[in-house]
Amino acid sequence: MASYPMAYGHMFRYLQVAKHIEACKAQVVFLSESCNEATYKKLIQGLCVEKNVPVIDVPDNKSLGEWAGLCKIDKDGMPRKVVGASCVAIVDFGEEGEAYNFMMYLDEIEEASRQVRASTLAGEVHTSDSLFRKCCELVTEFPSRYLAYRHYRLQGWTVCPDSLKFGADFLLYDGRPDEVHADYALILATESLQWKDVVMASRLAQLVAKELLLVAANPSSKAEA
Repeated sequence: MASYPMAYGHMFRYLQVAKHIEACKAQVVFLSESCNEATYKKLIQGLCVEKNVPVIDVPDNKSLGEWAGLCKIDKDGMPRKVVGASCVAIVDFGEEGEAYNFMMYLDEIEEASRQVRASTLAGEVHTSDSLFRKCCELVTEFPSRYLAYRHYRLQGWTVCPDSLKFGADFLLYDGRPDEVHADYALILATESLQWKDVVMASRLAQLVAKELLLVAANPSSKAEA
């Protein structure tokens, strides 16, 4: 369940998220970097710090609106008539599953990014190896996700992680994502994956004309599909 203000709505709609944070109901908050209300952004960020609510930055309000379901999905699985959102608060994750795990993964990625930025500002120099180790420490199943990503990139695929609406971990494109549709929806066979998630992902992949890849990525060997 999400609480969100419309990007061009009335002021009381903007304050819905703030009220949920103050009431300690918000589990995680998504904040659009393109929000042009500086005072509102400071309010949300300050409340989240005070209430210890994680904040995940999203590049633009259209992407956030799409994530929140403020759009229509056409027969090809592409969003249409997206309404922008400046801020979204998740107040109830609902039943645990792949969507919940993805939310936790985003939170871990954001925390890893914050720690890396903070250490860099403090003068610490990071190498590719040290960054990889930091992500392995902070992000669940990061080695498996990175292995699958790297494997298909080396095969020549464009690998897109923005695939939640398709019920997948990655989408594979044989070309530029803005020019072609994805051929495959990929989900990782992790310890948290349940069989019902595979069935749901398979049905969704059929609806949007994509083939589903179930990939077992073992960091000590090669990815197998």
